[in-house]
Amino acid sequence: MNKFIRTTEKDIFYPNILFENDRILASDKDYGNETDFREKVLNGKEGLLDTHLNVLYSDINKVIPFEEENIIQIFFKDDKAGFVLNNSADFQEVLNYILTQKKFTKSTEEVNNKGMIIKPALYTLVAGIFSAVLISIASSLSDGESVAISGSKRGFKRLLVGIAETLGLWGSIALGIAVTGGFLYNLFNKYKASKTEKTELTIYS
Repeated sequence: MNKFIRTTEKDIFYPNILFENDRILASDKDYGNETDFREKVLNGKEGLLDTHLNVLYSDINKVIPFEEENIIQIFFKDDKAGFVLNNSADFQEVLNYILTQKKFTKSTEEVNNKGMIIKPALYTLVAGIFSAVLISIASSLSDGESVAISGSKRGFKRLLVGIAETLGLWGSIALGIAVTGGFLYNLFNKYKASKTEKTELTIYS
């Protein structure tokens, strides 16, 4: 194989990658074309702040493909690197070639995208706190106690007292359960949606 990949997207760690017959060469600097890339990387002309990568296929012990993003992550010795391919055709061609170099075994596991559930979890927490405070105020009012409205959130407290007076204790409990339950249901759905499959290809032993 002799395939040079140049990526001009921002925030790509290796904008230049060369997949050769026996190794992968990459640089964190964009040299613009394969000729200049080869001159710099193969001759070891690495600047003070440049990073050049030179990995033999024989040193790769695990591969994780991210097909939707056209990314191939490799693990070698005690290090790892990720490569962004320009399109699905390049992704498949490079992945197939890497997999022909050694015998890999495939394993799939379910992982969570935690970023998808952070906001729903926070909203659920707020809903739970709102419900608990509302029920507490309604309970105090039902016992004939007065509820002090003071502090920096007087407007919000007046709102809760008004709701508690209107709904009463059992109505406040029902509202709290409905609100918190709704957010819990949404959180559960987001959690299920966040579960994705990750495929790992490791060295057959």
